Amino acid sequence: MYIDADHSYAGVKRDIAVAKEKVKPDGMLVFNDYTLWSPLELMEYGVVHAVNELCLNEDWELMYFAFQRHMYCDVALKRIRPE
Repeated sequence: MYIDADHSYAGVKRDIAVAKEKVKPDGMLVFNDYTLWSPLELMEYGVVHAVNELCLNEDWELMYFAFQRHMYCDVALKRIRPE
């Protein structure tokens, strides 16, 4: 499931809560704009904090990291132990 929506910490946390219930047990969550700061919008993004918390607090691990020229990177996560 590809997630590219609200970039605030609270918004990403809401997206995670919904997405992890809908993705198949062996599916992946892919997050767009995995960055701390938007150089084009000159604002802080909450994607890194929310995604890292998901990996630290639940059974998810970062599998892939895709770089982007302005650091609006994508990351792909999967469950460590599928349900």
